[in-house]
Amino acid sequence: MTIKFNVPLIYGDEQRYINEVFHKGEFCGNSYFSERCEHFLRELVHSPKVLMTSSCTAALEICAILLDLHSGDEVILPSYTHVATASAFSRSGAELVWCDIDSKSLCLDADSLENLITPRTKAIVAVHYAGIPADPEKLLKICRKHQILLIEDAAQSIGVERNNYKAGGFGDLAVMSFHQTKNVHCGEGGAIFINNSAFMEKAQQIRDRGTNREQFNQKKINKWTWVYQGSNYYLSELQAAFLYSQLLHLSEINEKRRNIFKQYQSLLSEFLEPEKYSYFPENCIYNGHLFYILFDAELRHGAISHLKKQGVESVFHYVPLHIAPYWGEKYSKVRLSVTEDIADRIIRLPLHYTITTEEIVYICKKIRELKQL
Repeated sequence: MTIKFNVPLIYGDEQRYINEVFHKGEFCGNSYFSERCEHFLRELVHSPKVLMTSSCTAALEICAILLDLHSGDEVILPSYTHVATASAFSRSGAELVWCDIDSKSLCLDADSLENLITPRTKAIVAVHYAGIPADPEKLLKICRKHQILLIEDAAQSIGVERNNYKAGGFGDLAVMSFHQTKNVHCGEGGAIFINNSAFMEKAQQIRDRGTNREQFNQKKINKWTWVYQGSNYYLSELQAAFLYSQLLHLSEINEKRRNIFKQYQSLLSEFLEPEKYSYFPENCIYNGHLFYILFDAELRHGAISHLKKQGVESVFHYVPLHIAPYWGEKYSKVRLSVTEDIADRIIRLPLHYTITTEEIVYICKKIRELKQL
């Protein structure tokens, strides 16, 4: 028996919606199903404008272009995140300023932020790790005080909110992922949420290869042309149809994943202290995106090996970006104590739509066999 870490969701309606694409005969992006996905996400997050993109990385790149970053500008972000969060902004020549994470949520530590802000700071990128939004009130207060932009990396956070702030809806810009590891997916895909009116038209142009084609489609101009830097960031209609079929069942999907999360919590609480496994705040509507446990650093590798021998696929998570080989010695003096500690200790457990209660019980039994946690 092997219990897979992730099984990409097939809910059951995907083929029917893909067949509709064949019937309509429109396969490129920015057509019927892309519009349906954008409408669904606008309503879900209460965002004034959403654009589907070929990936979450593409959405982040659009954010970076919108910021009009130059050498000397600074962007604050956590080191404990996917490389795409950082690469989108570093490519512009901006300086990345690493912030530590909170030891409970594993999100950006808002209490550490203000010490990192300088007159060169252009934006803060808050990563909502594991589908828990970084503290909305604190982040917004800081950004307004210093007149800097807030970008939400809500890649893992569809259908989530905290203190009535919807993930993807409170930053100036936000992004989500629809990679096959996410709650709902289309293999590869993403979206950018534009909540600041100053970026509405420009974001559309960047997504449309740097052209004003959308104005042409709306009959506001009689021909379209190249007006700004951009690229082809479209999501194809085949992908959009696949994704839309799953979005329609988002509430059921997230509810089942929440129940899986709660089963893990209940079983592990019998022999682990609460600080050694995933949690979500009481004021947070969680989507059950992932579940992790924390081992002593010297036991982590052995624990993963033990679970593998027992037929359980488990994985570590991010290698902190400030110590990535890409940088050489550039950030050798940066110390992020919580980030480095968590990165050495975390193990993510299988959590996907098709995992069974029997499998969860088995996984927790095998974890319990590890005497030193």
